[in-house]
Amino acid sequence: MGKDIGKEGSKMIIAKVDFVPKEKLYPAFGMYYNDGNIEVRDDLPKIVKLFVLYHEFYHTGDRAKNWIWREIKANCYAFLKCPLGGILTLILSFHPDRLKYYWSRLKKGE
Repeated sequence: MGKDIGKEGSKMIIAKVDFVPKEKLYPAFGMYYNDGNIEVRDDLPKIVKLFVLYHEFYHTGDRAKNWIWREIKANCYAFLKCPLGGILTLILSFHPDRLKYYWSRLKKGE
């Protein structure tokens, strides 16, 4: 993992990271919880885990109200940190269950 994963500017942000079974998060790849915990699926390729970790880490400091804007910013941050992981994550995201997941989130507005 990158040595700067826990730094944002000059302040240190602490987050507890757990790698969890696929069944806990499927079809999501990772999740950030407001209590500071991050979960990433343990079945993903290493480079995808790194991308997802950067993505979820970004959420620790993001206070934007609009969830779509939060996701766009988190993806941009993660792509800058781990572009190959982002490309593979994008490819893996075309699975029908993930597309249904995105669609349901769009309909619910979350």
